[in-house]
Amino acid sequence: NSDLRRQFFTTTGNDGIIYNETNESRNQNINHRLNGRMEYKVDSLNSFVFTPRLTVQDNISSTSLAGENKLPVRILNSLNNLNGSNNLSYNAAAPILYRHGFKKYGRTISLNLSPSLVTRNGNSTLFSENNFYLDSSGVISDTLNQFSNSERLNVAINTNVTYTEALDSFNSLQVSVTQNNSRNASDKRTFDDAALGAPPISLLSSTFDSKYNYTNGGVTYRYQK
Repeated sequence: NSDLRRQFFTTTGNDGIIYNETNESRNQNINHRLNGRMEYKVDSLNSFVFTPRLTVQDNISSTSLAGENKLPVRILNSLNNLNGSNNLSYNAAAPILYRHGFKKYGRTISLNLSPSLVTRNGNSTLFSENNFYLDSSGVISDTLNQFSNSERLNVAINTNVTYTEALDSFNSLQVSVTQNNSRNASDKRTFDDAALGAPPISLLSSTFDSKYNYTNGGVTYRYQK
């Protein structure tokens, strides 16, 4: 929190405009993390490794600003701004690895399957009020009062298959293929609180949904003596 006061003086030394400002801000961030690892050996040639993880984040923040310009005898103008937001996100993944070793030395195959999910949901508010005081004791006010909701989703699954083959005691080959499938979706809508039931404000709202897929592979030669 902070307070600000400015005093301006005229060229004749008389008191001029006085500016007063008060700022307040609050922020609360809560994180929870969970990581696990489980291994299962079926036999001497086959095994599984499961490494799930989960992160939960909750963020609440608010800021306020109040200020005024005034002369020693009257107020010229004042402002009052309030902002608030609340966001909750989940990040989860559940990779599982299967490994198989053949009886021939240096020959192995592994399958790594890694699904993931990320969600972010939140809402925010914006209130702004500006008052301009006239000499005739009248006042002109300009008010902005908006709120918005947002939802984001990311779903992905990554698959990798790797095969290794020993050519002899010093040379080996590795062949790998990776495929990734992902989807990203976002929906943000901003409304004018003064117009209940009105559609979202188009310039401050957006929606998209995209999908992305790719497959690649490679061959690696290794020499080790």
